[in-house]
Amino acid sequence: MLRKIYLIPLLIIFFIVLFIIIKGEFTPVFSFDTNSYEPEARQILYDYKYNEISNFLSEKEYIEEFKREFTSDCVHAFSYDLNDDGTKEIIGYALSRHTIGSQGVTGLVILQKTGNSYEDISRTLFNPQMADIVILRNKTNGYNKIFLENKYVIKYENKVKHYKWAYTLDMIKYIRAHLS
Repeated sequence: MLRKIYLIPLLIIFFIVLFIIIKGEFTPVFSFDTNSYEPEARQILYDYKYNEISNFLSEKEYIEEFKREFTSDCVHAFSYDLNDDGTKEIIGYALSRHTIGSQGVTGLVILQKTGNSYEDISRTLFNPQMADIVILRNKTNGYNKIFLENKYVIKYENKVKHYKWAYTLDMIKYIRAHLS
């Protein structure tokens, strides 16, 4: 009896996922290997993160240590026009002890050009070692959705003017949540 109770929600999820796939929700238009980078995008993201972090640090000894440790080798980035406005956004992340959390997660950075500067329009943490960053064909509010870690989809929200989590396709999390 217990098996039947858990089998029904799993079948429902299976058919929902199948419908989403058939509908074309996960049609990729661009995939970025998280171990690579585009030189120009890398430099833009490096400069942005360098300024952001060094402005946050207050003590001179921390600033000097940061300058020694945070190099452009810490940054992985590419460019892609997410909203079809003719200007490519810079998408990537920085891996250093100043940017990564204790569980290997870091912030996905999506820089959108605004005049002569850039604004980060992402509020998303992810683990870049888990999978590539995949730009999807489907859009929300005029921006492409992005697939992370082979299970998360993020989308752009007009109300808050940045990307945030849309949903997950993590079956294990779903099963654990319903077994406990």
